[in-house]
Amino acid sequence: MHNSLLRRGNMKLLVLLLLFCVLPTNVLSAQSSPPQPNHQVAKSHVTTKKQLSPEEALWCPVLESALGGADSAEPQMRSYLLAAVGGGLGKCAPEKVRDALVDSFIATLAIPETQEEVEERERRFLRNSEQPDEATQESRFNLQMKNTLQGSALRHLLAIDEVKVDSLLPQAEPEVRAGLMQQMISQATTAKKFDRALELLSRTPSKEWFPRMFPFREATQLMLELPPDREQDKQEIFRVAMAADRERRWFTTSGDDLADMIVRFWRHIPPGIVLEAIHQGLDRANFAEEGLTLNSASGKMGFSNEHDYRVFELLPVLKELDPDEADKLLQSSQQA
Repeated sequence: MHNSLLRRGNMKLLVLLLLFCVLPTNVLSAQSSPPQPNHQVAKSHVTTKKQLSPEEALWCPVLESALGGADSAEPQMRSYLLAAVGGGLGKCAPEKVRDALVDSFIATLAIPETQEEVEERERRFLRNSEQPDEATQESRFNLQMKNTLQGSALRHLLAIDEVKVDSLLPQAEPEVRAGLMQQMISQATTAKKFDRALELLSRTPSKEWFPRMFPFREATQLMLELPPDREQDKQEIFRVAMAADRERRWFTTSGDDLADMIVRFWRHIPPGIVLEAIHQGLDRANFAEEGLTLNSASGKMGFSNEHDYRVFELLPVLKELDPDEADKLLQSSQQA
């Protein structure tokens, strides 16, 4: 297996060396930043032909030749070459960059490894308390390379054609798909395209788009940016987050979870829904004696289990909505 990995590593190193040794820096520099949106690319295409430097005029044909020659490479190398050369075409032939990035992504689909298959193989070894064999380790390596290539192609394509990225996402590996979805939601929110951000966030079933964890950070950002006349949308986002939390719970102290949304937005949500969310968070808290220590301005706070931590976190809101229940809860959680 080590020889196989070395061969793969050497091939990619060779490509890098060839690109950086053969192509001038000003041609490759287009790879360091995403291509410009469609209207800007079209504009640059009108003037680029007259503004090519002597070096660019010499090496642009080499890039275009390499683009055609990528067809004979194996999937990983084909994807890598298409993305690298496509990025370099930003000045030579900007109209070809989009297709090169699309083809780079399509090439990864020929890489047979999938996240589901690799994780299932690893689970079998884990159940038997064994280390994964060489074939499984190589499969993990291939999957990581596949994810890297897919993510790179789609992120650069996103700056050119978001609609095309959206159409390709269902074919991407789960981790890549979730990362691009988060980026698209954040970009739509920043651009004040709230309907687009809401549509992306509300896609169901959510586990197909966000396999590990619901994008609480992006949802929170969207709720903060929504204007006052869109309270109904804030409430809908909160309901979607509740449903995702029920579907698969994820414990974190970073603030990117349902409990943080309760604390931030409880005044914008009907009291009955907030109480339901609080109960959901407490009922699903892990009682395992794992221990948790938080640093604060007044010193360190320690909790022996997650339930007490959640009581501590949510009790101020519960006191506002149901003081009697808050008192009973506090009595049963003396540590909190």
